[in-house]
Amino acid sequence: LAIAAHELRNPMTPISALVELLLARARQMSGAVPKGIVEGLERLEQSVDAYLRRATTLLDMSRINSGNLQLETAEADLSVLVRKVTTRTIPAAERAGCRVRLTVQDGVTGKCDATAMEQILENLLSNAIRYGPGQPIEVAFASDGNVARLVVRDEGLGISNRDQAQIFERFRQLGRNCANGGF
Repeated sequence: LAIAAHELRNPMTPISALVELLLARARQMSGAVPKGIVEGLERLEQSVDAYLRRATTLLDMSRINSGNLQLETAEADLSVLVRKVTTRTIPAAERAGCRVRLTVQDGVTGKCDATAMEQILENLLSNAIRYGPGQPIEVAFASDGNVARLVVRDEGLGISNRDQAQIFERFRQLGRNCANGGF
């Protein structure tokens, strides 16, 4: 896994640098570059960053398997995190015909591993898009002052009771017709 992560990350380094350079130049030229180009480059930059984080997840898997994973917890603005990750997935949702409704309580902070939290939310949203094309997706985040609650609700296929017992098994992935018990 460590070798695979290294091989996946290496070609992304120059791509990331090029996107960063193009975005900086586009911003400097402000009025001369159509607004959609800057926004597109910003989304591309976010996507490249997300890809690099996923490749890093492979490294984390290697560390988990060897018993050496250590989460890096720090105080984070969870409201910003939820908003950022959800906004980043909207283009993919729109391509799948999904409308995303986002409700976030501002100013919710907490101590967590921000990268792990982003990965969790990305996975939930990715599954909602993949298994519920054309269906609405709701993301809600709020806190009562003691406990923060993140809800990702979709109207996709769902997961049968039988399959729910298996979804947290290592390397388990359910098939597209998971509500019907298929793998």
